[in-house]
Order: sequence, then structure tokens, then C-alpha cells
Amino acid sequence: SGTTLRLSNFEWAIMTSLDKEALLLCWSGVGVAISAVLVVLLLTLPIHRVIITAANIALVVFCTIGYMGYSGQTYNLLTLCVAAMGPGFCVDYTVEVMHFSNLGSADEPTGVKFMNGMRLCAYDVIHGCITGMLGVICLMLCPGEAPRIFSFVTIVMIAYGGIFALWCLPAIMTLADDLVRAIQRLCGGNQRISPTTRKGMEV
Repeated sequence: SGTTLRLSNFEWAIMTSLDKEALLLCWSGVGVAISAVLVVLLLTLPIHRVIITAANIALVVFCTIGYMGYSGQTYNLLTLCVAAMGPGFCVDYTVEVMHFSNLGSADEPTGVKFMNGMRLCAYDVIHGCITGMLGVICLMLCPGEAPRIFSFVTIVMIAYGGIFALWCLPAIMTLADDLVRAIQRLCGGNQRISPTTRKGMEV
């Protein structure tokens, strides 16, 4: 007859270290998830927005891992599970902001597009972040250190996802667009002034 093994302690999940093969599988899973998001978004968004979206999601995962190291967490089953969940959680926030900010005329500045997009989707993104946090807060009621660690790291990951989607991403893209437009105005102004200057010199 077979032997049945039953684990009655939640702490095994944070006491069990993972080998290099398991770490490689986890990181390859994160890479595949981000790559899949990039490919799917090519059907709906311009290429530069697709690349920025994928980079934003990757930064959220890296920042979450940075928090794990800062707080003294190790590479165990729970922390790597949160790292693997990161792209799935954050893609919703980022894609929603990118989609609504892509609406409007092509001549509108990026800042105006993001302002109009935030009016349409900011509440939904914040609501999604809050409901995700409430779910893992309920998980913290379970006995043991493992559920609390999982909940804390997941809350940090969700917070990073919301902050990057609602603040960092719009701010960086708006500043970059303003810089490009300022350079274009400067170059265009020089081109308009040059003929006048040449005519004055001829007179």
C-alpha cells in the first residue's frame, strides 16, 4: 500500500530552500509571461507602448525582489510564487492605463492623453489594487508566519504595480514627450529663423 504524507505546518513553505533548477524554472516562467504580454499587446497598441509596458511590468517584479532582499526574505516557495504572480497582477493595471491614454488625436500631447485616460481608468486601477490587498489581508488571519510573509510581499507587489502604472509610467512618458516636443520646436524655430536672417543679411 502507498504511504500518505500530510503536512500540518504552514512553515514548511518558508523553511524549504529551492535548488538552482527550481529558480531557473521560476525566472523562465516570469520571462515567458512578460514575453506573452508583449506579443499580445502588439495587436492593440503601438510598438513603443508595448515595449514600455513590458519594461514597466519587469521593473515591478525587480522592485518586489528588491523589497524581499531589503526585508531579509530568502528565495523560498512563497517569495518566488509572488515573483511569478507579479506579471499577472501588474499587466492589468499597466495595460488599462496604456490603453485609455492611447485614445485621442495623435497631435495631442502625451500629458493631455494621460490626463484624459486617468479620468477614465484611475478609479478602476485603484479599486483593483485595493481588492487585491484585501484578499491577502484576509489570508493573514491564517495561523503561522508563512501566510503573513506571503501576504506582506504580495501587498508590496500590488502597491508597486499600482504606483508604477498610475504615477511613474505617466510621469516618465509625459516628460519624455515634452522633451521631444521642445526639441522639435527648437529645431523648427531655427529653421524658420534662418531664411529671415539670411534675407536680412542680404539687405
